[in-house]
Order: sequence, then C-alpha cells, then structure tokens
Amino acid sequence: MLLWFAPIILYPMLWNYVILNQSFQYYDFTSILIFTIGLLFIMKENYIAFLITFIFGIINKETAGYLIFAYLLFNYKIIFTRKIILNVIILGSMFIAYKLFLSYLFRNNPGDTFEVGFQENIRIITNLFNNRIFMKNLGLNFGGLYIFVILLFVTGRWEKYPDRRKILINLAFIPYIILGIYIIYFTEVRVYTEPIPMVTTLFIIYLSTFKKFNLKPKKVE
Repeated sequence: MLLWFAPIILYPMLWNYVILNQSFQYYDFTSILIFTIGLLFIMKENYIAFLITFIFGIINKETAGYLIFAYLLFNYKIIFTRKIILNVIILGSMFIAYKLFLSYLFRNNPGDTFEVGFQENIRIITNLFNNRIFMKNLGLNFGGLYIFVILLFVTGRWEKYPDRRKILINLAFIPYIILGIYIIYFTEVRVYTEPIPMVTTLFIIYLSTFKKFNLKPKKVE
C-alpha cells in the first residue's frame, strides 16, 4: 500500500520548481530521477548498476556525488570492510577525476570552478527574520514535508520502522546541507533538488508507522 504514496514526490517538486522558484534547468528533474535510481540500486545492493548510475549522475550534475554518503549510510554496519572502502574509493576517484577533467577542459573560461556561499549564508541566517522572501523560501521548501521528517525523529517513530538501513540511507541530506553551508545558497530552492526523494521517502516512512493507515511494514526476519 505504501507504493500508492510514491507519486507524492510530485508534491515537493511542484512547490520547489513552480510555486517558489517559477523556473528550472533541464538537468534538475533528471537529477531527481538519477538520484532516486541511485538510491534504489544501493538498497538492492547492485553496485555495478549503482556505479553506472553514479557516472551518468555526475555528468548530468555534480551533486550526484552525494550518493556516496547515501551508500556509506546504508552500509553503516560494514562501513570499514575492504569491500565498502574499495567501492567508496572507486566512487570518490571517479568524482574527482571528472571534476579535474572539467576544470582542464574549461581552464580558459572566466570565473571560478565553484562558488563559495558561506558568507552569503551567514548573512541569510542573520537576517532571516527580517526578510520575508528568505523565510518563505526556507519555510515552504518541499511544501513543508520536512516537518514530518523532523517529527519522525523527534517523536521516536523512526524506531517503529523495522529496516534501519532504509532510514539511514535517506539521511544523506544531512551532509548535503552541512557541506552546502559553503557551496550553496540556502534560499535558492533549486539547490534542494537531490534531497527531494529523501525527504519524500522519510515522509512515507513516517506515515507507515501509524496503525490506522494500515501501512506498518512487516517485520524483517
């Protein structure tokens, strides 16, 4: 029955790209698709398919690199094994090689390789309550679904979900935001592309913990 809730992913996309942003780039929706497929292959433990998806992801948009954190979180129990360490080295090497290749390819172009938004983000946080646009963009991001993600953990309902790895894999949005302090602008809703499938999934997991919805997952043997 949880599958019937899958189209809810269109809800935060509507908010972020139509209601709040009113503009988008062609690679935004592709990023959501690739990131979702990447999460799927991680959970299916199909590393080859995940690696291929990862390569296409970083070609489309470099933020697909955050799938590395999702891979680590999903494999938290065996994170220090040779297999996982080697796989992460392969992923990291591919990401770095691609970035170096792009830097070389466009070395004569004006501008920096990436923007540093740290100072601007400090200004945003400092002036948050004095700027209605800042508050609107942050408060209405994901259409408010992030509220249910907060409730999932604050109320302890996440403990009712039997598959811990499927919860942790979606917490890759945390390093996304932490690193984003330096390389994104908090109030630009387009930068929240990749967290959309993670926030949506955690929202569905939150619903699944209520008996009255008859969505409580079966216990994993």
